[in-house]
Amino acid sequence: ESKQKNLVHASDGVERAKFEIDLLFGKNCESGYCGGCC
Repeated sequence: ESKQKNLVHASDGVERAKFEIDLLFGKNCESGYCGGCC
């Protein structure tokens, strides 16, 4: 069961990382952080 939890947590980390990268490159307009694309 803890393995499953770790997998979920890991995928959360990946999503988070993608989000952070998109922030850096200004791709998250809808989130309210505009890096030049809005």
